[in-house]
Amino acid sequence: MPNAESENKLSTKLNRLTEIARVEPGTKFTSLAHLLDEENLKQCYEELRKDAAAGIDKVSHEEYRKDLEANLRDLVKRLKANRYCDDFIIGCTNKQAAEKVWRDLGGRLKKFGLEISETKSRLIEFGMQAYYKSGREGKKVKTFDFLGFTHYMGKSRKGTVKPGRKTIGKRMRKSLIVLNERLRKLRNILSFQEQHKHLCRVLNGYYNYYGFAGNSLALSNFSYRVRRLWFKWLNRRSQRKSFNWNKFNLLLKRHPLPKPRIVKGYSWIYSST
Repeated sequence: MPNAESENKLSTKLNRLTEIARVEPGTKFTSLAHLLDEENLKQCYEELRKDAAAGIDKVSHEEYRKDLEANLRDLVKRLKANRYCDDFIIGCTNKQAAEKVWRDLGGRLKKFGLEISETKSRLIEFGMQAYYKSGREGKKVKTFDFLGFTHYMGKSRKGTVKPGRKTIGKRMRKSLIVLNERLRKLRNILSFQEQHKHLCRVLNGYYNYYGFAGNSLALSNFSYRVRRLWFKWLNRRSQRKSFNWNKFNLLLKRHPLPKPRIVKGYSWIYSST
């Protein structure tokens, strides 16, 4: 018989996913692989009909049970076998080394059954020397996008050249479009207090990820736009307008939304590079 505790855990996870899908039909689930473990698959096996016909592999329920643990381990391994590599950056100290890596990288990856995306891959000069070189040539130093940030070279308030990160413009706009649609759907489903808790979670999660030193302007912009979206959809819960901006700002004093904050300062950024 399946373990009652594991059954309850799986049921809770599935119920939560079901509720999210019901409230937000447009949600795309991109990380369900965590449910594909031996414990959950064993529960699914126990719930199968024992007299069911054998599958395409011609293995019956009873035959599969004879070596159940090993079969499930192999199944999990095959289900989670990924033959792709995510985005990555290779930094080189000089142009010659970078060009050699660029020439050799494709062949190296092919040994593992991988290939470079031609549309997303490029070789650029980046760093302090590239910044000064671009200045002498009257050009802008190139930037690149990685993990939701646009990486660029600029000057600090003290005038020193340093790398910086800011939220990718398209990424912020996409987040706001998704949030706008979510607030539209939830405006008459969730109470004001529940909407407030939801937005607090959204903003805290956004600040925790994008809260890098040098990105405060983008954080403030996102916070401002979230407040405007909430004001808009609170006023569209009925035909009668609920708030003007003065009343809304008074409401925010009683129920404040999280303020933009820097989670990772320059000392953390430089120590991790």
